[in-house]
Amino acid sequence: MLFFFLLFQQDINSTPFLPDTTVRYYPCPGEQYQGVIGWDGVNFLFVWEDRRDGECDIYGARMDSSGNILDKGGGIPVCTASGDQKNPAVAFDGTNYLVVWEDWRNDTADIYGARITVEGTVLDSTGFPISTASGNQLNPTIAFDGTNYLVVWEDWRNDTSDIYGARVTPGGEVLDLSGIPVSPAQGEQNAPVMAFDGTSYMVVWEDGRNGNTDIYGARVTPAGEVIDTSGVPVYTAPGFQENLSLTFDGTNYMVVWEDWDSFTLEGLRFTPSLEVLDTPSISITNSIAFSPSICSDSNCFFVVFRESLDIFGRRLNPDGEIIDTHYIPISRSPDIEFTPCVLFNGEKFIVAWDNYSDIYSTFISPQGEVSETARVIPLISFSQSSPSISFNGTNYMVVWEDNRDSLLFHHIYASRFSSGGILLDSQPVLVSSADAEQCHPSVGSDGADYLIVWEDWRNGDADIYGARVNGNGELLDTSGIPICAVSGNQKNPAVAFDGTNYLVVWEDSRNDTSDIYGTRVSPQGEVLDSPGIPVSVLSGAQINPALAFDGTNYLVVWEDWSTGYGDVYGARVTPGGELIDTVRIAITYPMLPLFEYDPSIAFDGTNYLVVWEEETDGEIDIAGARVTPDGEVLDILPIPIIEEPGPQRDPWIIFNGTEYFLVWRDSVIDTCDIRGATVSSDGSLLQMFTIAVDTGTQISPVCASGSGGEMVVVYAGWTESINSNPVNSMRIRGIISPFAGMERKESPLTLRAFPSIFTDYLFIRYSSGNVREVKICIYDICGRRVKTFSGNPEGEIIWKGEDEKGRELPSGIYFIYLETENMKKCIKVCRLR
Repeated sequence: MLFFFLLFQQDINSTPFLPDTTVRYYPCPGEQYQGVIGWDGVNFLFVWEDRRDGECDIYGARMDSSGNILDKGGGIPVCTASGDQKNPAVAFDGTNYLVVWEDWRNDTADIYGARITVEGTVLDSTGFPISTASGNQLNPTIAFDGTNYLVVWEDWRNDTSDIYGARVTPGGEVLDLSGIPVSPAQGEQNAPVMAFDGTSYMVVWEDGRNGNTDIYGARVTPAGEVIDTSGVPVYTAPGFQENLSLTFDGTNYMVVWEDWDSFTLEGLRFTPSLEVLDTPSISITNSIAFSPSICSDSNCFFVVFRESLDIFGRRLNPDGEIIDTHYIPISRSPDIEFTPCVLFNGEKFIVAWDNYSDIYSTFISPQGEVSETARVIPLISFSQSSPSISFNGTNYMVVWEDNRDSLLFHHIYASRFSSGGILLDSQPVLVSSADAEQCHPSVGSDGADYLIVWEDWRNGDADIYGARVNGNGELLDTSGIPICAVSGNQKNPAVAFDGTNYLVVWEDSRNDTSDIYGTRVSPQGEVLDSPGIPVSVLSGAQINPALAFDGTNYLVVWEDWSTGYGDVYGARVTPGGELIDTVRIAITYPMLPLFEYDPSIAFDGTNYLVVWEEETDGEIDIAGARVTPDGEVLDILPIPIIEEPGPQRDPWIIFNGTEYFLVWRDSVIDTCDIRGATVSSDGSLLQMFTIAVDTGTQISPVCASGSGGEMVVVYAGWTESINSNPVNSMRIRGIISPFAGMERKESPLTLRAFPSIFTDYLFIRYSSGNVREVKICIYDICGRRVKTFSGNPEGEIIWKGEDEKGRELPSGIYFIYLETENMKKCIKVCRLR
């Protein structure tokens, strides 16, 4: 592809503003579970598995000792690499946390880790490998000895599961690259847990060497030496002992487990030298219970567990005697609750659990008193998307969809602002909050009031609804106007005003395929053409309509798939609702093997300019064509307007009284930015500039022209915080001209040919800036020049595949050169006869 080399200024003159600064928090969508807790001496760090985006990732959030969530707005994305990340564990080294997990990015499970500062910054954004041995490495656990961490896991490199470990420095260096074989005994060793007693690490695990699942342990020194190389039996009674938890109280260890003979929880104490103190074991519960977790405050052991689908706890004194005759009820939610964990911070216990949807927590005093408040840990702010904007001669109105009222549905909101971006509404106008999805709004103005239209699912399928808002921001149609509610789905509306009435157009599936329909709506809210004007009802899908008014008629354009390729078609409609073009207007050439979609349209007082995304040879650029008010397409070969590296998407064009103003989403780098250009009435690119390069992604730009040549661009952009409150979500943002400083540069050589694989005709379009004379030379695969054209600095040529003597050339590869005195440009085409 060819590129226009224009200067992109990066210093943005205008500061983005927010039409809505509301901040609210809600429980995170998706599934959050398997939470664990760390403590840095000031704050807690919760870490969990998170499926908000489909795959299982690792997220976290900090909470202070009073229970205030510090990382609202979705939490900390610890690792969101491809594949699943599961079973996290966390420890603190006095400076940073180290979170470790089971990672499936390489198809088999490995152990990865990432450091997190006390401020919540992830230092290792994609994680670093701790063990990538063959087979699976699962169920990691971690502890810190004052110098290094020890990470221990279940390891399948030897075709059966063993216990391996590795030391990791606070700087993230793995000291034992091949791993430390903690227990490579026969049979399976699974699901290790670990603690540190000031001298050695104690690792205990489920062990199958005797046929049943028993409990074994081994000590590991801070130097990585395994003291008990064969493992020491801790509990070997008949039956299965599984799902272990371990703690150290300053004198002795205590391990608790699920006993699969009685389905109760059992436990026992043992010394740092692995001498068992309790024979028989201690019965922690006398009823069916699961998922134990244990910690100690040095004065008692505290075990939390799941019983009867709720979360309970029980304390034991250092001698292993039950303190609480009855279980301590920690959470009795109507939901089923899972996987509790517990930690002591030197003052109080904190317990976390999940309902397989959210992570909850509460404080418990050393005396067993439960805080009344159960807090949801991962909190997210609502998001906004799909903006539209209109100017009524005095003020602007921007509308959008957002999910503040229900994370399940979007509703329609609007906000007014004056020139200069001064907000006029202290709270945005809630346009529609019916109990279903409302989305894809579009707004127009009659010069005083506004008509907002949208896609509405309140009746079970998609309909088109609308509502008027007057110039003072008052909603006039509180229940909405049903503009079209026939059978099938009506979606993705667009609206314009002709001086008397509005015309609303939309995608319509009443005929089983997607067609384009429309209706006029009066400024009083009366629907004039029910059940709709059939603008295009041909076979194949017609989608993404847009429209503009030329002072006499409307031109409606859309994306059309009736040929198998995405093309752009149009049809004119009178202000009386009469369809002029019963045979649609082909704005793009339907036989070209291109994909053209997502059109936008504007009128300059003489002609329309229609722009669209054009995909060819893997590139997505913006092209256009002029159309007269009589429906004549002036540019049979589309005008290449924006041809830059990377995809250019979401074009939106208006005419500002002097020239066209075009905005689009640019994906030349990892995130999407908003860029703009001015375009002359003949479709020539005048200036190109950057509008928004904020951190994160910016999408869906739209624009409007106000008084005195003022231009406003609004878009959905990633927003980290609002008034120091974290949101970390897409919010509607706006920027008012002037934009970046723009420097005009002459275009270098540009050369374009359609179709790149041709049979009879090849359309060649070229430009050479200010060069007076150019040559177009065509060479065959052997380098022989077969055809030469001479011409002006820019123009169009049709080549019929013949040589200089008019003889038809054979099938094959040909090279087209645009040559000037100092420059040369080449593209390749293929002829098939």
